[in-house]
Amino acid sequence: MKILNPSKFALFSMNGLYLLIGFKGSIYSLDKKFYDFLSESSDGGENRFDMLEDLTVIEKYEGECDKLPVMPGRTLRALCLNITSNCNLRCEYCFADTSEKTDMTIDTAKKAFEFLLENSDAASTLQIDFFGGEPLLNFSLIKEFVPYAKSFGRDIKFTLTTNAALLSGDIADFLNKEKISLIMSLDGNKNINDIYRKSCDGSSSWQKIVDNIKNLIHSRDGGDYYVRGTFTPNYLNLKNIGSFYEQNKIYRFSLEGAKGKPENSWAISQEHVKQIKLEYEKLADFILEKKRSGIPLDYFHFNIYLDTPLCASRRLSGCGAGVEYLSVSPKGELYPCHQLHEADFSMGTVFEKSELFFEKRDKFSKSGIAVKNGCLECWARFYCCGGCHAQSWFENKDINIPSSYECELQKHRIKCAVWLEAMSKQNEPLN
Repeated sequence: MKILNPSKFALFSMNGLYLLIGFKGSIYSLDKKFYDFLSESSDGGENRFDMLEDLTVIEKYEGECDKLPVMPGRTLRALCLNITSNCNLRCEYCFADTSEKTDMTIDTAKKAFEFLLENSDAASTLQIDFFGGEPLLNFSLIKEFVPYAKSFGRDIKFTLTTNAALLSGDIADFLNKEKISLIMSLDGNKNINDIYRKSCDGSSSWQKIVDNIKNLIHSRDGGDYYVRGTFTPNYLNLKNIGSFYEQNKIYRFSLEGAKGKPENSWAISQEHVKQIKLEYEKLADFILEKKRSGIPLDYFHFNIYLDTPLCASRRLSGCGAGVEYLSVSPKGELYPCHQLHEADFSMGTVFEKSELFFEKRDKFSKSGIAVKNGCLECWARFYCCGGCHAQSWFENKDINIPSSYECELQKHRIKCAVWLEAMSKQNEPLN
């Protein structure tokens, strides 16, 4: 019989720190004897009964874990506007279809915003994500749309995902003035970046992109941005990529495995999990070292917000795709997610609400940790929130069957994040 209930707890040790992680977000620092007992590498000896008593106290503190809270009411609050299918790069792992090279019109963008207003709660903070393709190829729409949306007097957060090749001059000035948050793509140094991220003619755009990113960060005093790197089986040394960012004063970054179908040679799969888990540990150790030297590295996927937990709807159902968040194609077609622009997931258009909208919204509304395979038996369910719908679909053709490799990686990333949080708080004075 297992000592620990795997739906409540996970054990993790790294660099001499021994942790017990509770499903509610609690973190317990253990001595090695207690850790060995809970991991069943020792029988506890003469201290066995004392340790069992301590575990009983911890389990009581964690409370019941077989009942989920009631799902709070959910409203549409965010749109991903794919304002162009065109791009000035040809990244091999990109899920966007650039063959048609279609730009969204300002009329379609306005109809999308009207659709958002009609289907959102009046008090909600709204979010508009400019996406593509490369959205800055349709910059004229952004310039016209932002003041239009603001004219309604709603609280709106704007974000834009860009490859940064066009991110300079008047464009950068406008984005700064309007306080549009930026996600800029860069996979690492020139050799790493140029493996899959090339210009249309096959040439390198790396130097221009690096210069634009560094200038933009400087113009924002180092805030309101993330640089997003995509890693592939071709190069998995995450610490080295993090070191490249740090050396270039890119302190806010994320690194995500290339997501694709099993036949895609550039996609991360189960065979890469073991190495990536070790790479996460090396990256966490590197970030801790830099933080202790005064460099404020911020790796997005190690931010699990232990002090300010996610809201209940996020913990129960994840990102909100298909329910709180929709993606709009350049032609105004609605989909639940920017990665799921497929016929199986059509939700109609922004021009009129169709039965597809209600059908797909209901499907995604019901998808969450209560119904996803294995989630209720997993300690990490309130951290990972059930994983990525799109990756579940790519791997299993079912949004309620989590990706096996993504699930394993997510849990290990959470453990590294908890370790980093605990180590960062060591020797801090108590409040």
